[in-house]
Amino acid sequence: MTIKLDLTIDLPRDEVMGHNPTLIGVIMGVRFYECPIHGDEAPLIAVTDTQCGYTDYYDMPNTGEFISDYNLVSA
Repeated sequence: MTIKLDLTIDLPRDEVMGHNPTLIGVIMGVRFYECPIHGDEAPLIAVTDTQCGYTDYYDMPNTGEFISDYNLVSA
């Protein structure tokens, strides 16, 4: 399943990953990182195979919240 995220700001994946951000967690293949520049003062960054950018989450969502927010069906 490919998940299309509604990101608040798109970011260049190579630049973000070049700063070695801290992985916070993974849900359904979406990796959530703390911003390597602004830390917990910024929203989490979501990274998929095709997207990278800021989310609306400041804390790691639980799976149910994530599925509900993106109208996904849990497999």
